[in-house]
Amino acid sequence: MVRRSRKKSRTGRGSRTYGHGAGKKHRGKAHRGGNPNQGWNKRHWIRTLITNPGRIGKHGFTSVWKEKTCSINVGQLDEAAELLLTKQLATKEGNKIIIDIARLKVDKVLGSGRVTRPLVLLASNVSASAKQKVESAGGEIRNV
Repeated sequence: MVRRSRKKSRTGRGSRTYGHGAGKKHRGKAHRGGNPNQGWNKRHWIRTLITNPGRIGKHGFTSVWKEKTCSINVGQLDEAAELLLTKQLATKEGNKIIIDIARLKVDKVLGSGRVTRPLVLLASNVSASAKQKVESAGGEIRNV
């Protein structure tokens, strides 16, 4: 006998979940738990450990007793000398420019950079290399 119609499909017959456990497990993307970052602390934990190992937890501490110091290099002071004169944060005496470091709210003068003009720095905390560079350019350091 010749069959004139297609055989009916048997998929989806029987129980509600058809052998896939919970109903939502056989819905494709919806069962994977979200992409890309959902579940990073739960079901995607191994992926988190591999890609972002330092993402979780607290790391170190911030000391409340640490003194906050602000420093500036003599090269930066040399470059900004004309600007400090126009803003009246420095004064000129002959060919020397007098800069009060305390008015700039700086704690220490460091020795990086070049000094091309004679500077007089009114500062209490100056590194040895900064002092040598200022004095070699014809300036001086005055302790305040």
